[in-house]
Amino acid sequence: AFEGWVAMLWVSAGTRKGFTEILRAGGARLLDFTLEPRTVEQATHVFVDGSHGEVGPTIKALPSLGLLGKPILYLQTDYILKVLMLDGVSPVEPREFLAVDLDLKPKKAPAKKATAGSAPSPSTGAT
Repeated sequence: AFEGWVAMLWVSAGTRKGFTEILRAGGARLLDFTLEPRTVEQATHVFVDGSHGEVGPTIKALPSLGLLGKPILYLQTDYILKVLMLDGVSPVEPREFLAVDLDLKPKKAPAKKATAGSAPSPSTGAT
């Protein structure tokens, strides 16, 4: 499922081992975590799980490291699982799993939807 991938994991220690095993079993080559541009440039995929304390500063450092415009996908770890589940069945669009927006800011969680029992929206006119 992951043949030809050269991946780097910017994830918490608690999830690193599992993702490492999944990626290697699927044929990916893994690079050690580093901010050294020459090493990061070798990656085709950099996975970010959002829980690693250094992810925000790391993402913000990308412009100063000269890593913008390189063919590297900075993706949420959910992409790994989606590719594994749909391998050979349906293509998975990596852009749906970007870990950063175009301004290189960590993506925000979607806004919570109103639930039953919550106050009605002022725009509905309900009281």
